[in-house]
Amino acid sequence: MNGPGGYYGANLDALKDCLRGNFGPVAPFTLTWHNSSSAETVVPEAMAEVLRVLRAAKVTTHLT
Repeated sequence: MNGPGGYYGANLDALKDCLRGNFGPVAPFTLTWHNSSSAETVVPEAMAEVLRVLRAAKVTTHLT
């Protein structure tokens, strides 16, 4: 996952580490996830977990 401020890792553990480890923007912030329906169709369980991780880190997520 890439985003403002850098690379956020290739799995959920890496994303969690980045959100807690002062990599990239510091929460709270808003993430706009473009074409989110593609992820929801292909890997709905993974998308739900990513959204849970982001919510726990105080990241507001807008799905488009």
